[in-house]
Amino acid sequence: MKTLLTVFLFIIAFGIGLTWYLPPHTELLKSPYQIDEGSLNEPLEAKDLRLKIMPSPEEAFGVQFGLFTKLVQATYMAKQYPLEQPIHIITTKESQQRWHILLLGPYSSIQEARAGQYRIKNQFNLQSKLVRWPIEQEKKKNL
Repeated sequence: MKTLLTVFLFIIAFGIGLTWYLPPHTELLKSPYQIDEGSLNEPLEAKDLRLKIMPSPEEAFGVQFGLFTKLVQATYMAKQYPLEQPIHIITTKESQQRWHILLLGPYSSIQEARAGQYRIKNQFNLQSKLVRWPIEQEKKKNL
């Protein structure tokens, strides 16, 4: 019995000693993009992203700065732009063609969206356009 207890304590002490050699804990890196799974399975209509002349007060806005036919292209490009907020990748369809769109947002006002558009232009020299934020609208439709 004493031998068994000695072996058990030795294994515990040895395991504790090995933990000193583990690298320090680091937080997992956040992904620079978020893929909207709902639109990936059932693409949104591209026309739903177009801005209205008179948007409603509860409407949100986004900045579109990428449009790709393949998801792998969209994710690759999303990794190229280190931004402080995550990039959203949504899937739309227009004339039976699927498009994967890079979006920043949501912004609660057009002024905030224009500021985001300005940052993209200055930081990466990218052309972009303002769009209606489609993700929240899609969730409301499903309720």
